[in-house]
Amino acid sequence: MKLNIKITNVQQIADLKFSVNFDHGPIVCVTGKNGTGKTTLVKAIRNLTNSDTFAKTSSEDVFKESSSIEYEINDLTLVYSYEKSIKTINCRTPVPMEYRTKMYVELPIPHGERFTFFQRISNLDADIRTAIVLKKFTKPDALINFLHRIYDNKNFDNLVAVDIKGSTYYCRLMVGTRYLREDYFSSGEYFLINIYRRVSQGYRLIVIDEIDISLDAAAQVRLIESLREFGAANDVKFLLTTHSLAMMQTLKPPEIFHLEFEQSTGVAKIENVPYNYIKSILFGFKG
Repeated sequence: MKLNIKITNVQQIADLKFSVNFDHGPIVCVTGKNGTGKTTLVKAIRNLTNSDTFAKTSSEDVFKESSSIEYEINDLTLVYSYEKSIKTINCRTPVPMEYRTKMYVELPIPHGERFTFFQRISNLDADIRTAIVLKKFTKPDALINFLHRIYDNKNFDNLVAVDIKGSTYYCRLMVGTRYLREDYFSSGEYFLINIYRRVSQGYRLIVIDEIDISLDAAAQVRLIESLREFGAANDVKFLLTTHSLAMMQTLKPPEIFHLEFEQSTGVAKIENVPYNYIKSILFGFKG
């Protein structure tokens, strides 16, 4: 899969060009200091599947008349340009369903999809409780193994999957008929379960902003190793953003991009760089 994005005059970014080819492997990771445009890049990708992304997650002045976002996905070209009548960018060419339904993008707090999901699963608690009492659940062995490998423990042996209205929800069984719904799991556990859920649903590109924010360093390292195997086995690609040195040190040279932003010109530059360069630029470490 090849993905090229050109962002022009969106928010503080006058020019940003991002080009990635997943032929080398299933993982690409973008890092950079705060305010360089990482989240804007992630929003631009999400805009392909949710055209109201910027309207719901950015200030009213995010666009101007010269704003545009251009995409090249394999052999497909899409151009979103500003339309004065609706005060946002729009594309006259419909995004093919094969792309709209095969890309999943998770934004950071407070705009991530996790918040609407938490409300949805809470509303289904009575159905979940009935399924637990009647033992109408299954044991998700593949997910349990995925979580065990990353956390290096056996804390998920009592995990079960409950199917309700065509969707699957996960719980930890407690004593008797008590259980712990997945919305009460830690943020890191939610992220990992959500990755597994999206892969199981057939998504082919999964994008997660600030994936390291809720995982400890050891789990971050094991996550990268697991995603390489998970992605290769399921033909799925992962695009992540991170500030984690532990995660970046685990990445291979073609997998990591560094994003720099020049405030005076509004030009953002993103390129493959070695880990040692990122370590010195991002954290100021010497030697």
